[in-house]
Amino acid sequence: MYGNDSVIEQVVKRGIPRPAYYGKIAFSFLLVGIGDILTLVMGRVVSGPIVFIIGVYMFLAVWGYGTIEYEYIFINGDVEIAGIYKASKRREFFHFDFDHVIMIAPADSPELGKQKYQRRSSFCSKKSELKQYGILAEIKDRKELIIIEPDERSLAHIRMYARNKCYDMKSAGIIPAKD
Repeated sequence: MYGNDSVIEQVVKRGIPRPAYYGKIAFSFLLVGIGDILTLVMGRVVSGPIVFIIGVYMFLAVWGYGTIEYEYIFINGDVEIAGIYKASKRREFFHFDFDHVIMIAPADSPELGKQKYQRRSSFCSKKSELKQYGILAEIKDRKELIIIEPDERSLAHIRMYARNKCYDMKSAGIIPAKD
């Protein structure tokens, strides 16, 4: 990178795990219980321990994925959104340029509600103190709605590189009204 690059990095920790996470944990406990029943009650020497081991393995594999942090990186108009699992495993969800962005608006904006898109992805903490914004972008020939919770520095970067694509941000205090 060069000395004049504009780089903003923000990490947002998700508050409550998704319901599917709890379903996987419950299913792993169910498998452990079925393995115990097969071994102890029914005397299944081979199938009982196998089901038990599968349940324990599934529990250990899923356990750390309840804690996830979302990382937003803005570099000179490029956006990268990634997830950090177990504080060490990183998975990139999206990487796009503001040239591919159709519009940016608060998530509850009527302009954003009028748009049609193929998939909606939320990378938020689910906390009420941060305002959520939607980025409608065309990625790999699909319209994607990406919901994020940018802080003030990230919003300043968005304002600098995608000013003409920001809608309904005057009322949110992001883009000052012209005098």
